[in-house]
Amino acid sequence: MVNFNLLKSPVIALPFLVFLFSHCKFIEEGNEIKEFYIAPNFKDYKIETVALLPMAYDDTTNLGTFYSTNYFYNNLAELNSYNLVDIDKITSSDSSTISDQLNSIRENFWIDLDSFYVTPLGSFVKAQNCDAIIIGNVFDYRNYYYSDTKLGMFSSFNITTAANFNYFMVSLFDGSVLWAANLDCKATYKLRVSSYFAVLGYPPLDLAISNGIEILLDKLKRDFILSKK
Repeated sequence: MVNFNLLKSPVIALPFLVFLFSHCKFIEEGNEIKEFYIAPNFKDYKIETVALLPMAYDDTTNLGTFYSTNYFYNNLAELNSYNLVDIDKITSSDSSTISDQLNSIRENFWIDLDSFYVTPLGSFVKAQNCDAIIIGNVFDYRNYYYSDTKLGMFSSFNITTAANFNYFMVSLFDGSVLWAANLDCKATYKLRVSSYFAVLGYPPLDLAISNGIEILLDKLKRDFILSKK
């Protein structure tokens, strides 16, 4: 069995500087799948309705990984491989369940459906007749700052965010992991910023994860796990 030991550590929280983005250019850089697992009997499962859960909350932006989760959701919706369930409202009030299920996957490579279904999130997902959930977490990330130029009150520099994350699809028939992926991802901002402002822009971590999600989607399509209807 694939060893996803990277689940054993929480997200390492580093200071995140927030600026007014007067100019931002996204540069796509190296991303790769470090580990990938697919259940030998994957094709025996009939997966039609899926709930994509937001990643376990990190404290980089106080928003978790909102943008990259939406990016994943929108790409899955475009492929139309599954009927997707919108769970934004229920997860905002029951985010601890996501962490609990990740712990279960870490320890057993499956989730206990009896304990899951008694939670508000599990009860909602069951009522929607979901066949599976997709659940993930950020393992680690780092921000690297490279000064470029300075002109008056404005500075130009690069921020490179490197991260590692996991995603899992888990059957709601028997709680087993159907596929699992561990990825390294990276994204670079080229910014012109004003030191007089501090407002939230598009978080670099989300861009890095979105980059990794693109690689994951390509893998899932190549292996015929996802296909456009």
